[in-house]
Amino acid sequence: TDHHTQRFYVRAMGRRRGERHGGYSSHYGSSAAAWDGHDRSWEQKGDWSSQAYNGYGEESYHSGKGGGGGKHRRAAEAKAAQVEPQHRDRLQFDDADTAFILGRGGKTKTKLARVSGARLDLHERNNTVEVTGSHEACARARKYISLVQAQRQGPVHVDASHDDGDLTMMDVPNGCVGFVTGSGGNFLRTCEEEWGTLMFFCDYQGPGLDKKAVDERLAIFGPAWGRSGAELKIMAAIEAKLPGHYTAGVGDVCSPEEGWGIDTMPLTGDELSFALGKEGATRRKLANASGCILEYIGNVAYMAGEAPERKRARDYIT
Repeated sequence: TDHHTQRFYVRAMGRRRGERHGGYSSHYGSSAAAWDGHDRSWEQKGDWSSQAYNGYGEESYHSGKGGGGGKHRRAAEAKAAQVEPQHRDRLQFDDADTAFILGRGGKTKTKLARVSGARLDLHERNNTVEVTGSHEACARARKYISLVQAQRQGPVHVDASHDDGDLTMMDVPNGCVGFVTGSGGNFLRTCEEEWGTLMFFCDYQGPGLDKKAVDERLAIFGPAWGRSGAELKIMAAIEAKLPGHYTAGVGDVCSPEEGWGIDTMPLTGDELSFALGKEGATRRKLANASGCILEYIGNVAYMAGEAPERKRARDYIT
């Protein structure tokens, strides 16, 4: 029913009613434009062109490691590889910030470049970072660098001014924060690498803030596709810790949207085991073949993508 569908959309993705965070909205079921418009424009404009900016091959960002959709988007990625006029910023930092932005083995710098779509050249001798790319990519890089800097000082404050169509805010129950973070932040870092996102727990300050809430707020920055995959991955972790948190009452639901949407399909234990495969190998194959983001949350298959992708994923599972 319409009531059940609306309940699913609000519950499944953890949205706060009346709010919109980086592509999601409380009227999600009729808001495909929120995804297909400015959020995907990063890729359409070529900001995410590996040839133009980061030195990443197509296999690195859209390889399908993140759960699907890679090979079905490579043609579009190649077509979008026209390079916009280059913009260049030079940022000055102190020794401590420079080391923090670089990260162990250069991993933080590489991550910032990947998520922003800009090229980052860090010069340790004079503590400068040169940011090159389109105007939008450079603006994202500056924003992400400032957020990484803030992590050195304590809780990161995020408000509505940080949302340029690249932010999803997620509520994580307090009892699951350690589980979601992982030892030494390993689980979050794995999600970031898998989905090309920047993620951290933060002190969110913005519309709809419930000061009595017992949840921690997780900020996910990046393109819409990556944010959706990362959010579903976090939901799966929370569901493993708190069974039924997302899946209680969720049935077989097909989004009415021809554009971006999310379908759910409950699976039996045997069906889930077969559709998952050894170490998730079958899930990854199904995701890659369908071009759909596919994640199992509890015993429910969540399929995120456009209508043909979701239909293929459903058909392949069954």
